[in-house]
Amino acid sequence: MWMTSTLPELGASPPLVVRPQGDRPEPAEFLAAVRDHREWIQEQLVEHGGLLFRGFLRGDADELEKFTAAAGLHLMPSLRGVTRRRRMGRRIYTSTEVPSSLPIPLHCEMSYTIRHPIQIAFLCAVPPRQGGETPLADMAAVYSSLPASVRRRFDELGVTYEQSVPGRRLVPWRKTWRDMFETDDPDKVESICRDQEIEARWLPGGGLLLRNTRPATRQEPTSGAKIWFNHAHIFHPSFAWELQRIGQRARGLAVGALEVLLRGPLERVAFRHSVCYGDGSPIPPADIRAVRAALWSQARMLAWLQGDLVLLDNLRIAHARMPFAGPRRILTALVDGVERASAEQPRQRSR
Repeated sequence: MWMTSTLPELGASPPLVVRPQGDRPEPAEFLAAVRDHREWIQEQLVEHGGLLFRGFLRGDADELEKFTAAAGLHLMPSLRGVTRRRRMGRRIYTSTEVPSSLPIPLHCEMSYTIRHPIQIAFLCAVPPRQGGETPLADMAAVYSSLPASVRRRFDELGVTYEQSVPGRRLVPWRKTWRDMFETDDPDKVESICRDQEIEARWLPGGGLLLRNTRPATRQEPTSGAKIWFNHAHIFHPSFAWELQRIGQRARGLAVGALEVLLRGPLERVAFRHSVCYGDGSPIPPADIRAVRAALWSQARMLAWLQGDLVLLDNLRIAHARMPFAGPRRILTALVDGVERASAEQPRQRSR
């Protein structure tokens, strides 16, 4: 049915590539093989951190939904993300609605929450005409490449995030609290926040302030290796550095100026994301620069083809998005449990 290889442009880095052996199989045949090889798929994820199924699918939401069912993947709703997604199936979404001119930094999905995906799947519905690659990075390698003093501070102190979420649409691609929690009921929002150990405070004008503290690192479950697992560099008010890093210096300077202007009443109500160490002390800019340098030093660019399906271990492999021209649509599914082939093995959930 299929054979495996690596991508020459990525070398030994993830993902492992799975291609048809011979002619492209019918979708039902492919899905049957996925169902029969659930354990193999999970074993390869443990070994490689990611799988790329190339040459099997056309690239529509129904295919992604059927793949996740065949692979025994339990999907979670898209809670707490910062940017808007469009729902394309029962629990299938577009990856993001952030404008094409902006990069999305490397991150493990929802690492700032208790309830985060353990795996994440992407399906290429429309490949970009130019740019739009998905950088991938092994977070164990990122952790190892950081200066020891930076690792020690994050290890010992953890990270506290603070996020102001508006009650009405102010930026087209940013979520309101209704989008974020998929409810209009403030009581339900407060219940979700208590369950996820988030301090929630309603702001004048209908906004919501969220505050929570999380570890900055994790241990990889099988090897025990330390993994970099936080959003400190994204919540830090210096996104312009990401733009300048990829060569958009003029745009980066403009965004940097906008950040300065927004450090006032409007920002506090609607836009502010901030981060500090878990003890409340500020994270020095030099530490954030070291984090960004370590992340990008490990990044490997995945260029999309029509119908590509990528399954990543979200605890180990970070993903990002480069700016692009023309249409591009990547669909995503967030996985919070894996149903094993054996009935005796319990479903695993992230907490």
